[in-house]
Amino acid sequence: LHKRTRLELCSGQDPWLHKVHTYLGDKLLVGQEVCDDGNTKSGDGCSSKCLIEPGWDCNWVQGKGTVCTPICGDKLIVGAELCDDGNLNNNDGCSDCCKL
Repeated sequence: LHKRTRLELCSGQDPWLHKVHTYLGDKLLVGQEVCDDGNTKSGDGCSSKCLIEPGWDCNWVQGKGTVCTPICGDKLIVGAELCDDGNLNNNDGCSDCCKL
């Protein structure tokens, strides 16, 4: 049981009521979460620890949580990318959409 200090009793403040609870995978950005896409798996742009993974562009969307898309042209092959040669030029073996 938490012993309340005189300051808490006099001010009505209770630190236990103000604790922030973070639940990974709930599509809400709480506490130290940088992203939350509704799951706890890595490899989709938002890691199992709710951090943005390299090669992804992630944005939080109301009602959807974090939505991540691969960054084409960064030399990292992630998500649905079939290639990524570090540029957005066509006709060089990898298209500007990171397709062969």
